[in-house]
Amino acid sequence: MTDLNQNVNEAKDFLNSGDKDMKKLPQMLNVLTILTYIACGVGALFSILGVLGVGFLSSIMGKSKELTEVSDKAGFGSIWVGLIIGLVGIALCFYGAMKMRKLQKQGFFIYVAGQLMPIIYTFVTVGVGFGLIGVIIPIVFIVLYATQLKELS
Repeated sequence: MTDLNQNVNEAKDFLNSGDKDMKKLPQMLNVLTILTYIACGVGALFSILGVLGVGFLSSIMGKSKELTEVSDKAGFGSIWVGLIIGLVGIALCFYGAMKMRKLQKQGFFIYVAGQLMPIIYTFVTVGVGFGLIGVIIPIVFIVLYATQLKELS
């Protein structure tokens, strides 16, 4: 029986040997990446539901003057471009957070690109009036991640 326990302990030591060499993930970075994963999931869900909702509303309302003005102002006459840019931004944020969990500095720059891309697109197509909250939260997260750059290599 002691041989079995010894073999199990040796197996555990072998499996965990890589963990001893790895740097421990800082708690702040852990919390930020988990929040980013949640935000990416919620953002993707709301992006898709938003497109479906706009399609549903336009089918009910028909082509009203206000709806036509908003779609023309958004550029390209299509909400699909905004959806694709938003989903690509979400994917970049998710991938960047994964890289930062592995303590890789390039993840921060991927994350920043993913945050800024939809903001720039919205600013160019709609203008400044799209809401301050859509800018403040990403900037807060970028700043919080920037405070963790010293932990990344």
